[in-house]
Amino acid sequence: MLRRHRFLRLALLLPAVLIALVAGAAPASAHSVGGSEAVNFSTRVLRVSPAVPGVVVRPVEAGARLELVNTSGRDIIVLGYDNEPYLRVGPGGVFENQSSPATYANRAALGAPVPSTANAKAAPAWKKVADGDRASWHDHRAHWMSTDPPPAVQADPGQERVINPSWSVPLRDGDTTITVTGDLRWVPGPSPAPWIVLAVVLGLAALVAGRLRTWPTLLAVLLGALLIVDIVHTAGSWSALRVPVAEKAYGSLIGVAGWAVGAVAIWQFGRGRAESGLFYLIFSAGLITVIGGLSDVSTLSRSQLVSDLPEWLTRASVAVKLGLGLGLSVAGLLRLRAAPETPAEPQPEAPAQPGT
Repeated sequence: MLRRHRFLRLALLLPAVLIALVAGAAPASAHSVGGSEAVNFSTRVLRVSPAVPGVVVRPVEAGARLELVNTSGRDIIVLGYDNEPYLRVGPGGVFENQSSPATYANRAALGAPVPSTANAKAAPAWKKVADGDRASWHDHRAHWMSTDPPPAVQADPGQERVINPSWSVPLRDGDTTITVTGDLRWVPGPSPAPWIVLAVVLGLAALVAGRLRTWPTLLAVLLGALLIVDIVHTAGSWSALRVPVAEKAYGSLIGVAGWAVGAVAIWQFGRGRAESGLFYLIFSAGLITVIGGLSDVSTLSRSQLVSDLPEWLTRASVAVKLGLGLGLSVAGLLRLRAAPETPAEPQPEAPAQPGT
């Protein structure tokens, strides 16, 4: 069997492999790391009244969660939807009340089933869930509780408007009730056109690089740039997300696989094994494009991003992954098709039979 044909068949299997990987990763995360998605809903905290030194409440993960930071040295209680104790954050760490219906309802951004054993009137059953002085949770009073925007937004999505002018979340500091108030707004995102242009330009650049005489070096350099961009993008998402480290690591597995395969591709190019390097390049660029690019494409047109990177850098990294990743995949496939065939080894002739 010809070596080039073997590589080409393996490369053509890549789309099926990627689809299977995406399908397997979909329940775990909505994008390459896991956690919340970019949206156009802006959750703001406007007041904490009365103000308590050392107590800060802020929206995180594009408003999908509220975060309480408590360095006051005292326990601060977050009250649930029936004014029952729900979270306790203090010197001893973070505790959840296993009797509170909010403990279960807040496990998903759009709500989760509440078991019949949960009772807001029951005595608190505290369970420690984390060390430290901060806790974050999906509070359904502070964010939009549907996958579809409200009718007014659907009628005119380009108009900024207030969805909820005043939400509130009560806290308790000893006998003192603290009220956190804010609003929820619809903020249209920017046009994705500049980032699409950037993606197209980078894709074309990769195709041109694949046709030049020094293509192994050029493709290796471009792949290295793609890996660096994806690592930086992932780091920004990791920093912004408040889910457990294990969940973030699980959501990053396929991306890490893409980095590892990409490193092998660059190594193979450096050793002069261009055909082998092409196969690994196609696999790596495809993983990064499908998992890290297509699944994050909403970032280009949303106003609220889940990343600690500057907004322009977050969008630029997605555009690079889309354009450069797809361009490298296609360039690699074209180079494999154009590679000279390796002649098959001649088979020994069968000995002549007597009498023939």
